[in-house]
Amino acid sequence: MSAGWFNAMAVQGDGRIVLGGTDKTYGILMRLLPDGSTDTTFGNAGTVLVDEDYVNSLIFAVAQTSDGHLLATGFALTTDPQSTSNTLVMRLDATSGMPDLSFGPNGIRVIGVDAGSTYYRRRDGGYAVHPYPDGSVLVLGVATTDYSPGDAAFSQRPFAMKLLANGDLDPEFGGGIRVYNPCPVFLFDCDVTPGLGGSSFVLEDGRFVITGVYRYTKETGDFFAMRLLPDGDLDASFGSQMIGQESIALVDFALVDPEKSLDNVNAAVADGERILLAGYASTPPLGNGTAPDLDFAVARLDHGLDQTFFDVTSESGGNGTLSPALHQNVTHSDHVEFDVTPAPGYQVDTIEGCGGALYGTVYTTGAIVADCVVTATFVLKPDALFADGFEP
Repeated sequence: MSAGWFNAMAVQGDGRIVLGGTDKTYGILMRLLPDGSTDTTFGNAGTVLVDEDYVNSLIFAVAQTSDGHLLATGFALTTDPQSTSNTLVMRLDATSGMPDLSFGPNGIRVIGVDAGSTYYRRRDGGYAVHPYPDGSVLVLGVATTDYSPGDAAFSQRPFAMKLLANGDLDPEFGGGIRVYNPCPVFLFDCDVTPGLGGSSFVLEDGRFVITGVYRYTKETGDFFAMRLLPDGDLDASFGSQMIGQESIALVDFALVDPEKSLDNVNAAVADGERILLAGYASTPPLGNGTAPDLDFAVARLDHGLDQTFFDVTSESGGNGTLSPALHQNVTHSDHVEFDVTPAPGYQVDTIEGCGGALYGTVYTTGAIVADCVVTATFVLKPDALFADGFEP
């Protein structure tokens, strides 16, 4: 590969590193050994190019399935002069890099979302790929549409695509493709662009979250998050449920003039069922400048209308205490802290439970999503030694 760039990365269970991007013409996957050197056993001396039947292609996201296959998504442009960029999904053998022919021709599916009616409004591409244990695949991306009639470039909307293990569209997922329009077009126009791979995730119950930027103009916008049910329907327990903006949440940091404020999500993770968003926000200009600057921005969204409570209890085997010692009734996705106090002459031996970690003398749980127990044991401190190695 003489030139190009990477957009995506995944680490296999064996520590090998898979990179996805483009060589400026074709989508490319490259695999490195754990020490960073090229893995020449993968594809053609370490690389796999998207089929050259596509005149242009690019990889935006890579993931490994539970059975070891590799998945990648992005876009591809066919040789058909009437075609435009469509969503590319490919599946490879994780050992050799050879295409998985059971998934489609040359291991590839190129599927048009076709959310618009003209050439420039039929563009789409996959930004994130999430494999499921049953072999099915969730692809999230962006498509141009017939919304915003005055400007095709301002008509983007997020979409979700569900494929079966054989690469066919899942008919139970709204026919396989769902395009979302979280914009009350009867009030104002907008453009909703999801972020790349790290800005979406799937919860344990199959619901999934899409985040990105919600633009009111090309120069202004807010943090955007949207939560969907496993079948792709809107999650009515999330967001404000304003007409035209169901199942979404918007964050405006409001640090500058609204006509110059652009806040954008670049990464999202789940904290239990709460959502953490990170990106940038417009801030007042520095020095004598007049244009807004950009700075780091983080926001956390609550989990919606779920008011489930869970019991968190603590156990210690003597010679030390955890405080509070009584069981606690904890709101869904909250974190709990315990003060850890060994008895005189003792120290902590082990402490575990509720997905937590010990920070100094405080044990902090992970997000509480089920009843759980924190257990601590204590042992005698070793005898002190002088510098010469002898006991006092």
